[in-house]
Amino acid sequence: MSTTPSLQHLFNLIQSGHADLKTETNSFKTSIESKISHLVDDIKDLRKENTECKQRILESERKLKKFNLIVYGVQGVETDTTDELLKVIGDYLHITCNKQQFRDVFRFGRQVEGKIRPILFEVVNYELKTQILNAARLINEDLRKIKVLFLNDYAKEDYIKRKFLHGQLKEAKTIHPQAKIKKKSFIFK
Repeated sequence: MSTTPSLQHLFNLIQSGHADLKTETNSFKTSIESKISHLVDDIKDLRKENTECKQRILESERKLKKFNLIVYGVQGVETDTTDELLKVIGDYLHITCNKQQFRDVFRFGRQVEGKIRPILFEVVNYELKTQILNAARLINEDLRKIKVLFLNDYAKEDYIKRKFLHGQLKEAKTIHPQAKIKKKSFIFK
């Protein structure tokens, strides 16, 4: 008989401890949930801010590269790149220009024996850039014979998208031979 009251006392202690533990667990759970909801909101805000920053960086990169062109296949001495560029533009594109119309003319990539590095240059005005690209497009066959290629300098995201579109362009040309890529989409004439 003496064990029953002590068991009852123990049972009451366990019940009160269980109730206390349950209330503490619930308060801890609500505290954690509120902190997690704050963290989730912060993560959403940071993701939104991150995409906005990426978009601003991409737009800035596009603005910086607006006047840039890349020329592949220009051989010559790598010390006087501007003169080599002027010679190619004058001889093959028949456009007369001078050194003052170009900024930041340089070859990029590692210098490897037997490999011709491309030339990246910036033109002073957009009109000259379009003139060079149009002349290069019109005499494309002559430039292919000497293996010289004039291209726009695209931002990395745009380059990846255009690369993907070029893969699809081959399929589109089988259906519609006049298909081409303009900016970031297909054009069918």
